[in-house]
Amino acid sequence: MRRIVTIALSLGTFLSLSAAWAQDEKKKDEPPKIEAKADDKGNEAKPEAQAPVEPTIPPEVQAKIDAARRAVAEAIVAAQDAGLVQTSIDPPPILDILIYGRANDEVAVKGKKGVSPEVMTAWFTGYGRTKDVDFEKTVRIYQPSKGLKDLHDKRAEIFTAQINAVRQARAETIKAEADKKAAEKAEADKKAAEKAEADKKAEADKKAAEKAEADKKAAEKAEADKKAEADKKAAEKAEADKKAEADKKAEADKKAEADKKAEADKKAEAEKKAAEKGE
Repeated sequence: MRRIVTIALSLGTFLSLSAAWAQDEKKKDEPPKIEAKADDKGNEAKPEAQAPVEPTIPPEVQAKIDAARRAVAEAIVAAQDAGLVQTSIDPPPILDILIYGRANDEVAVKGKKGVSPEVMTAWFTGYGRTKDVDFEKTVRIYQPSKGLKDLHDKRAEIFTAQINAVRQARAETIKAEADKKAAEKAEADKKAAEKAEADKKAEADKKAAEKAEADKKAAEKAEADKKAEADKKAAEKAEADKKAEADKKAEADKKAEADKKAEADKKAEAEKKAAEKGE
């Protein structure tokens, strides 16, 4: 398929060159243009419109053209090696080989018969090689009913199909590339969504773990605070009980001391009375 495409591109290049030659020949017959000058009143003539700038051939297009030229050269050599080329011009006629698979114009030239447009223009531009040929009198293009129309019919049949095939292949390639990019984007979006979901879950798990740890520490602190409060109350109660016991003992000691003093006073009073009575 690529070989056919490159050959088609080379054909287009050849036809463009042929058209350019025809235009050059036409220009030779045209009378020279006279540049307009200023009139008697001093009014300047309008400048002629500038010729359009030829577009630059992109590198990718030039690469295909180079490949097509190489493919055409290979086709010519293969046809020559197979004995299919008997031509009166050098290089051989490209269009004849591409359309008919052969070039036998030398026989037609010697027989003073019509030849293809490429062969005729080659002779009239100095590329004829068959000796003893008065090309200005003998070399003529096919008449429409004797081969010219058949040539262009086959040209249209072959290259229209190939051009359509190239465009179809290109459309399929573009679609395949678009589908690939769409699939890659969908996969990337899926992975991004999965990662976002995983990150979200990881963040939720992290927060849950942090909350659980905080709750655990809060519970431990509450338990410790509760125990400390209980220990404090127990200590305060023990201290209060100890003080109450001490106060109770002090009160008992005080009562005992009072009872002892009262007993002593009573005894002393009795002794005093006894003494007074003994007198």
